[in-house]
Amino acid sequence: MKTLVFETPNKPIVIDQKMPEINDTEVLIRTRTVGICHSDYELLAGRYIIPISYPVTPGHEWCGEIVEVGKSVRNYKVGDRVVGECVVRTPERLHHFGFSMNGADREYFNVNPDWLHKLPDGVDDNRGALIEPFTCGFYAVLRSGGKNASETVVVIRGDFSDEDRVEGVAVDVDCLVDRVLAGCTEFNSAGGVDGEVPAGADGGVVDVSLDRGDREGPADLDRGGRSIGGFQR
Repeated sequence: MKTLVFETPNKPIVIDQKMPEINDTEVLIRTRTVGICHSDYELLAGRYIIPISYPVTPGHEWCGEIVEVGKSVRNYKVGDRVVGECVVRTPERLHHFGFSMNGADREYFNVNPDWLHKLPDGVDDNRGALIEPFTCGFYAVLRSGGKNASETVVVIRGDFSDEDRVEGVAVDVDCLVDRVLAGCTEFNSAGGVDGEVPAGADGGVVDVSLDRGDREGPADLDRGGRSIGGFQR
C-alpha cells in the first residue's frame, strides 16, 4: 500500500508498505479523505509544538471506512464510515495522531476504536475530514464565551428583517436572541403578552420561537421553550 512519510524534516516521500494487521481490539481503516492542516507544514518543517521523532506519517484530519473488525470490537462493523480524534491516549503516553504517532496519510491503517466516531450518512467524506478542525474552532468559540448553537434554537417565523417592531418599538433580532441566551425572561409581544421563558434542560439556555403574528399553530420547540407571538412590522 502507498504511504506518505516525512522521512526527516523537509523530506516527504511516498513509499510502499505491507498491509497492517489488526489485533482483537482494533479495526482496520481504509482512508477515504485526508485534510492538510497548517500544523502538517509545521511538522514537515521540523518545528511542531511537541517533540517529534522522524520518520512519521502525517494525517490527523481524515475520514475513512472500516474494512476489518477485531474479534473483541462490539460497536463498529465493516462498512462504517468514521472519523478520529487527534489527541489520543495509549498505555504508554498521550499522543498527537499524525504527529507523535503515524497518522492517516496512507491507504490503510489500524486503530483503536475508542478514538473513532461514526459518520452520519448525510455527511460526505470531504466534510467528514473537516470535523476535526471544526471541533478545534468550536472549542475556541466556547472558551471565549460564544454560544453553543447545538443547544439553543431560535425559530423565527414569518418575514423578519434584521430590525422589526414590537408594539411600535424597534427590536434588533440579533440583540433579542442575545437576551434570550442571557436568560432574559420577559418579552412584550404585539399581542400584549408578557411571558416567562422557561430555562432549558441545562439550567440556562432556552429554545424560543418568535412568531410575527400572522401564523398559527404550535411553535417548533424542543425542550420546553415557548412561542412569543404577535410580532409585527
